[in-house]
Amino acid sequence: MRVESGQEKAAILAFLERVGLPVRRERIKEVTFMPGVTVLGGALVVDEAEPAYPGDLLHEGGHLAMMTAAERATCNGDAGEDGGAEMAAIAWSYAAALEI
Repeated sequence: MRVESGQEKAAILAFLERVGLPVRRERIKEVTFMPGVTVLGGALVVDEAEPAYPGDLLHEGGHLAMMTAAERATCNGDAGEDGGAEMAAIAWSYAAALEI
């Protein structure tokens, strides 16, 4: 699928949902590490009123994809600082971008 400019965010969120990752679209009132994006209860929360870089959505999705369901359920805010998990999220987001 070819993604035209401006449609990246929608295509990424649709992909994340298609592969079974929870995505919630709601207003984020607190300051977050990345504008317009956070993780709450293992779900990627996206504030559609705020700008979010498409790569950030894929990267955070990669962190969630690399977690077990139990780990994901308890993940809030930062997905972690583990170097191995960071590399896995980068690799996953690259592969996801190719698939999208």
